Amino acid sequence: MKKVCFNRLLRMLGRFPAALVCFVFGPAAGHSQNLLYVQSPDTLVLQAGARVYVQGGVVLSGEGQILLDGALVLGGGSSGGAGGSADWTDNNGLAGGVGGSGCVVLAASGAQIGGAVTVELPTLLLASSGGAFGLSASLTIRDSLLLGVGNALSLEGHELQLLNTDPASLAWQDGGWLVSETHPDAAPDYGTVSWEVNAGPSPPEYVLPLGVAGPDLSVEFTPLPGSMSFHMSTYGTGPDNLPLPGTGRYLPLPVTDLYSEDAGGDNAPWTLDRFWIIDPGENGSAVTLRYRSTEASGGVAGSEATLLAQRWVPGMGWEGPGIGSSGEPLVSTISFHAEEAGAWTLSLGASPLPVTCHGLVVTALPGAVLLQWSTESELSNRGFEVQRRGAHDAWQSLAFLEGAGTTIEPQSYRFWDSICPPSGALYRLMQVDYNGSQRAVCGLVHGRPLPDDAALKPLLWPNPTQGQFWVAAPALPASLDQGQPGEWQLYDLQGRLMGKGIARCISGPESNSSQHPGQHFDAGVSSRYHVTLPDALPAGMYQFRWGASTEQMFRVLHLPP
Repeated sequence: MKKVCFNRLLRMLGRFPAALVCFVFGPAAGHSQNLLYVQSPDTLVLQAGARVYVQGGVVLSGEGQILLDGALVLGGGSSGGAGGSADWTDNNGLAGGVGGSGCVVLAASGAQIGGAVTVELPTLLLASSGGAFGLSASLTIRDSLLLGVGNALSLEGHELQLLNTDPASLAWQDGGWLVSETHPDAAPDYGTVSWEVNAGPSPPEYVLPLGVAGPDLSVEFTPLPGSMSFHMSTYGTGPDNLPLPGTGRYLPLPVTDLYSEDAGGDNAPWTLDRFWIIDPGENGSAVTLRYRSTEASGGVAGSEATLLAQRWVPGMGWEGPGIGSSGEPLVSTISFHAEEAGAWTLSLGASPLPVTCHGLVVTALPGAVLLQWSTESELSNRGFEVQRRGAHDAWQSLAFLEGAGTTIEPQSYRFWDSICPPSGALYRLMQVDYNGSQRAVCGLVHGRPLPDDAALKPLLWPNPTQGQFWVAAPALPASLDQGQPGEWQLYDLQGRLMGKGIARCISGPESNSSQHPGQHFDAGVSSRYHVTLPDALPAGMYQFRWGASTEQMFRVLHLPP
């Protein structure tokens, strides 16, 4: 292997301090800029204590390698002054790259770190005072990242990975910071910081100096025991938190909507104009977020003291009424325990983001459809209006189900529509507040009943059932039609016997409407039978059979209360 090796020259200059050893590389063959170009089979070896200056950038290509135990300074002369473009470009990946424990120094503002692969460096120092640096590929730092005086490193949609678990492995001077967010109109994006952490018996506190025009969005976190990593991004939006293509301000994935109860719509003045996308590690982390006063909620003067953190759960919505304690009025911070990954924002405690509704689920039944949904929490929820719309019809209100008001306890709801058109229909839920405002929740679903068998519909009621139901006498074998008790069996859809018992004969049809409103038994039925299903029967669809005849098999949907 051919080596570009400086060892012999360094030994010749050994009587001088290593920091004075300087090599200035001119334009490489085929390149118009001053570049150090290392390609296969070259290996550049730089000893500990040596400092080499490149009046331009470095390109690794074709499995070229750098064994770096000294300092390699890009974009500066021997005195460290700016000397032009100082990009670091790595096109090698695992085939080449940088080994050793030395330091790469970027001394020219505007330099980019990137290439065709993830760049991996031992230590990176951004040394141009007040300089701006960016990533054009993801960057992994094995030892330390040092931000010089007032330097900003913009992630540009890429990941910065820190492998050293020492909190001091990320250091900055006089306002150096990391920039997570970018807002190009065509492709809004945000970069991610990933830090491998040490969460032993007494885990240390870590600080990420994030910001936009300075470290004004710093994040502090202490990993809880058992957590081994922490990942996060932050992303600002426009004043109304809505997608606005004209300004390039978008909601970050996976958030799809933002709603304020008191604002009555998606323009949420009581919610911070910023998001944090956080994965707090395997067992979570204690997190303190710092927010910008210009992004603070504008609904009530001085109300930031009541801000709470809320997490967006994909497919479910906003979780809970909010958690945390605010640092207002002294500092613009909020602290809370983040236990699971998600997108977080801050909203006023007096107006948290609303009822969190699980998706609306529809089940087809003979001649009917069953709608089911649930909530994780509710805030001032008077109830749900169930609405249906046919192919060419307007929305029609079918029923109103009372809500639970304000609660953090999960709630479940179901509605049985026995007059759904055979061709099916769309269903939606309108959640209604006590103040009269309402909004659609849980999304739209299409329901279509199973074919309506006239001989089946009046036999069982109710179906679905909650542990008991009634059977019309015409459904019974002839030997049971005289009011004698009869045997029944219950099977799951795999044919396994789940229970059996004796049907109990009860009074005739004249008591139907008073005892069991909504029943559909024929008026000419002479008797009916009461069936109680086994205790602790799991929810699901079952086959219910009278006697030993397969002609007396009925599908029953059991939904425990």
